Amino acid sequence: MKKRRVGTLSLGIFLIGLGSLLFYAQFNEKNALEIAVNWWPVLLFLLGVEVLWYTYSAKEEAPKIKYDFFSIFVIFLFLIISMGVYGLSQTRLTSHLNAWLSVQKFQLQTAPEELALDKTIKKIVIDVPSSQLQLRTGTEELVTVFGEAYVAAENMEMAEKLITPKLLVGRKVGDTLYVSFNVPFSASNSPYYACIEEITLIVPADRFLEVKSAQTLEVDAAGLKNQLMIEGSGTTELKVPEQGDYAITAYVEDERELRGNVEWTLSGKRGEEEQTESFRQVTGKLTFGEGRYKINIMSRGTVVVNKI
Repeated sequence: MKKRRVGTLSLGIFLIGLGSLLFYAQFNEKNALEIAVNWWPVLLFLLGVEVLWYTYSAKEEAPKIKYDFFSIFVIFLFLIISMGVYGLSQTRLTSHLNAWLSVQKFQLQTAPEELALDKTIKKIVIDVPSSQLQLRTGTEELVTVFGEAYVAAENMEMAEKLITPKLLVGRKVGDTLYVSFNVPFSASNSPYYACIEEITLIVPADRFLEVKSAQTLEVDAAGLKNQLMIEGSGTTELKVPEQGDYAITAYVEDERELRGNVEWTLSGKRGEEEQTESFRQVTGKLTFGEGRYKINIMSRGTVVVNKI
């Protein structure tokens, strides 16, 4: 009498279906986990059909049916896992898991933005709290900005949407233009984010400039034709033309924070009664040409000046 092993056929069909599903998801950019969660009840259907088929297709009056417990164990193991995933999907945990598994990293450039100035603006105040800034001077009556963003998203289309469409924020008060940046914000529990790592800002060379930066600040002083005041807590790097006409004064915590390919003139630490702010302890000075244009730097980090 022929024995019929229930579970072997279902396991075989299940493995074939699982392999087909993975191939389909891979080549069609579909979510295999989501499809599997939606179709897991088919396993119960297959196993039930196999039991009925072996029972009613047998020609013997009392057919011997043997259950392949290993195959059934594997099937029910996948069933339990699928049901667990299905239960999690009802609490939206699988959507978060899918997001973390499908996230990709992109490096994108933001589109250049321009803000026209008029002659009434004498001073530009720049506030960059969370990104590196590259400051350049130009001859046009424009403030121009563009940035480099690192984005985590599901695809390129989502990455482009995560980048803030308007990076530059300008507000005029009297004869002063206040410039800040609309940096993208992402929730801490989301795998998707957009981070503006570096901002390049081009401003007219003939305006009084005041910059506040919490990160690395790079300034190309070539062409600067007015005063520049910098308050920074990260590294401040200046590139100064050797034939320029600048007087640079830097206040730092320690003389070792004054660096570059120049020779600083140090004035030593201030007396206790003069230290109204703790980071203004050591003064370093440099003069290029007649020192017509003043550059004052107050830094809690390193100040680097390089002649070019």
